Amino acid sequence: MSRKRLPDLVAVLILLFLPLLLFGPVALGNRTMLPADALFLFEPYRTAAAELGVQAPHNHLVTDLILENYAWKRFVLEALSARQLPLWDPYL
Repeated sequence: MSRKRLPDLVAVLILLFLPLLLFGPVALGNRTMLPADALFLFEPYRTAAAELGVQAPHNHLVTDLILENYAWKRFVLEALSARQLPLWDPYL
């Protein structure tokens, strides 16, 4: 490899590994980034919002992440841990 390409290679490696450092627990682990404050739009969480000090969600347009995608991800992980292919969601 020539010395001219070395700075380019370093830049590419930094651009590949920096997001992995920031989002590694989400991408590779068992953590997830969720807009959990969106749950306070719906009952039974709405009644508890005042006593927990929650005013309004920051972005109510991303409620699909907590209402649908989290449940789907959990189903897929449970099916894979039971050594099954998650081809059909029995909870539909």
